[in-house]
Amino acid sequence: MTYVSHAGVNTSGTVGSLWAHVARRFTRPGRTVKVRPEIPGELMVLPNYLPNLNGLRAVSVLVVIMQHATALQYEFAGYYNPEWLWISGKFGVVMFFCISGFLITYLLDREVQATGAVDVRQFYVKRIARIWPIYFLVVIPALILNQLVRSASFYQPMTLTDYVLILLVLPGYADRPLFIGQTWSIAIEESFYLLYPLMVRGLGKPALIVTLLAVAFSPEILSLTAPLTCHLAPCEKLAHDYYWAPGFYGTIAIGCLTYLIYSLKIETLNRVLFSPMLQCAAAAAVGVVITAAILSGKEQYFDFRWDAIAFSIVVLNVSLNKNSIIQIENRITRFLGEISYGMYMYHVYCICLVLLVCMIFFKGETFPRQHLIVCGFSFLLTVAVSKFSFDRFETPIRNWARSRFRPRSAAGIFPVDRAMQGRLDPAIAASQGLDRGIETADRLR
Repeated sequence: MTYVSHAGVNTSGTVGSLWAHVARRFTRPGRTVKVRPEIPGELMVLPNYLPNLNGLRAVSVLVVIMQHATALQYEFAGYYNPEWLWISGKFGVVMFFCISGFLITYLLDREVQATGAVDVRQFYVKRIARIWPIYFLVVIPALILNQLVRSASFYQPMTLTDYVLILLVLPGYADRPLFIGQTWSIAIEESFYLLYPLMVRGLGKPALIVTLLAVAFSPEILSLTAPLTCHLAPCEKLAHDYYWAPGFYGTIAIGCLTYLIYSLKIETLNRVLFSPMLQCAAAAAVGVVITAAILSGKEQYFDFRWDAIAFSIVVLNVSLNKNSIIQIENRITRFLGEISYGMYMYHVYCICLVLLVCMIFFKGETFPRQHLIVCGFSFLLTVAVSKFSFDRFETPIRNWARSRFRPRSAAGIFPVDRAMQGRLDPAIAASQGLDRGIETADRLR
């Protein structure tokens, strides 16, 4: 344990210098402040960029594209579609959910440490600018096309309620056309993050952890309360139609909980989380579950929350553990990870276009290596469309939103001493957002 006195400090390096400045400014003469030592993997300054997450996103979206490319070939050309591929696609979505919950909790925690509070308005602005433009760009043509192909086999009858839910960005709870079948996961995420920043802002960390545990165990909680609500017709219909939703909310909550448990900075616990043995066990668990899914071919045998626990341990280690045994960060995975949301949203259109060309060229008959060719060209077309969208559509919208809706002034508990800020390492100042506020008081305890 290192001690910082009001008169000076006996640490060295950038972090020690930062603690010294903070201690001199905010401690009373004669008071001694304990500075926690850095434990393995603990980052006293939270970084702007977490490595390997783009690689995990790339793997996830590739699994989803493979599953949908196979399923759509079966739908249009009668190509054999193994049932286990449906399960493998959901594994990819669960990985997206774990990454999303972990990363957003990390970013909110970083904001609290920098400013003392969560800017809920700014969170919603960023979320809308990131998700909604592509969502409506994909959804509106699908709704129009669905009305133009009423005689086609893939026509989806829809009610007014379905249209309303889709336009409210809740497509998972509506009957939806073929081209936007993948958007069910957007409904799960958007409804979860509608409340989550308010929870982070309004609840202390212990209460937040308890609330997220309740979300993670919501299927069990709902089953216990079922005898009390089963006689209510609306509840019975909801339970019948959307029985699958609580489990997927639970996978996002598990990703959130993983970071929150790490952020408690319990040295023994974090050593276990970062241990090579646990990393190997988590990776092996993922492999065993996916293999079991392939062999059984039955989705109902699997609770994706168990898989989410293993995924979340992998996410924690690859992003915050410098000694992670899993490293998938390279130029290709980083590129694919950056455009992964566009790939997820556009890929069904791209697959259908490739299938249409193949059916015209081969006159509706199967051809050698059909599955490989369709998957390959669908992937390349999806990448090209997503990259164009990222550069020409998504980025300009996000830049406009950033300039139009600037963050509100959110100084932390202590205002920044500009003279002190000038003496800090610029990398630390930029990483922690010290231009808006100093770290919260609990960092000095």
